[in-house]
Amino acid sequence: MKKSKIIGALTLSVIFVILSTIKSYGAVAIIKGGKTFTNRSISDCYNLSKEMKNVGQGLESTNVDVHMATNKEWATVSYFSNSAYGTATTGQNKGIEINIDGTNYLSTNGNVTGVMDWGKTITFTSGLISNYTNMDKSSVAYTNGKSLVDNAGTDSKIDILSSSTPPVSIGKNGWYNSWNYLSNELRYPYSIRSGLFGFNAGTTYSDSNGGFHTSGAASTSVTFRPVIL
Repeated sequence: MKKSKIIGALTLSVIFVILSTIKSYGAVAIIKGGKTFTNRSISDCYNLSKEMKNVGQGLESTNVDVHMATNKEWATVSYFSNSAYGTATTGQNKGIEINIDGTNYLSTNGNVTGVMDWGKTITFTSGLISNYTNMDKSSVAYTNGKSLVDNAGTDSKIDILSSSTPPVSIGKNGWYNSWNYLSNELRYPYSIRSGLFGFNAGTTYSDSNGGFHTSGAASTSVTFRPVIL
């Protein structure tokens, strides 16, 4: 039990999740108080995460693995937030609001060492429904997520989602009043998260802006989270 807690803590400590802005040369920037980085397709989000190791991005020539957050990694942060190491039951599906230098954030553990604004914005995760191989390559959905679809067979950081995917990775409908839907509609093959435990893939999810985010299309309502391991 103690070993698993230590491993889990290490996993949590290396997930960097501040999303803010984009530099003039196209790199993801991690800037305190910056605006959430949105309006990119899920394919762009996948590529931008990988490109954080490119020359000039600060992580080149390192042994770290940089990628878009998987659903397992999302779950790790969310479970820790609701454990004795996080906000316990206080934060539930959103964390606890704190103020850092005049800016309000939702922290997964109620202080500055937590993950900020986790799930505050609808977020693409690195996941595809299991029948993605049947996708029409002339379709809008394929174009939106080309990088994920083309790399799904070789990249272990892309989740293949099906009815056998354990709830530990994707949650369960109703947890902390969250929604959880998994189907096999090829027009909406990608996974999104909202709050700590909300999940959707293979079916539509629309917000007040009318965006069907599981299609992988760019939206001002959707962001992504790079993970550094």
